[in-house]
Amino acid sequence: MSELGKEHEYLLATGPQLAKLLQAMESSPETSAESAVEKFRAELQQFREALLRHFQREEALFSKVKRAVSKVDLATDVLATFLTGEAESDLQAHAALANQTTKMLALLKGPTPAGELEPLARQRLNEMLDATLKLLRSHAAGEDQIIFPVISHLLRRTLPQIPLFLAINQLLTKKTSKKTSNIWVLA
Repeated sequence: MSELGKEHEYLLATGPQLAKLLQAMESSPETSAESAVEKFRAELQQFREALLRHFQREEALFSKVKRAVSKVDLATDVLATFLTGEAESDLQAHAALANQTTKMLALLKGPTPAGELEPLARQRLNEMLDATLKLLRSHAAGEDQIIFPVISHLLRRTLPQIPLFLAINQLLTKKTSKKTSNIWVLA
């Protein structure tokens, strides 16, 4: 499994944890409501930061792939043409996910003096978290099942002699990794 795939696993595993924290926030007694909101806010912020770091790594990969693919005749290479379209779609999903988490954090800035969220804000957070996790699952599945295999196939099939592709292939197939603050990083 690629390092980016491991990051997908971490992000997808964090989603249910956020849902549990949100549920706990709704059922907390008033005395601990503020701490529940703060804990959810902190976890959501950490999730968002992990998401953004992951997107930066993917976008760097896609940029390198686009440069390398530009050396291929796209009119005759269906996979390269497909990949460039999928990469653009993927970048749009990155922007949508980042936007959702930003909106969720904005909702958390307005608890009542007792530290509770208004019922409408809690309902909206639930809806937004569900939508964010659904988009993340779809996004990760598309990358893990389509985009990354297509990149690997292109690398093995057509362009193994180009040094940039060799470096990209290493990113996709590297087996060793280290875990740093719940984020998988390239070793």
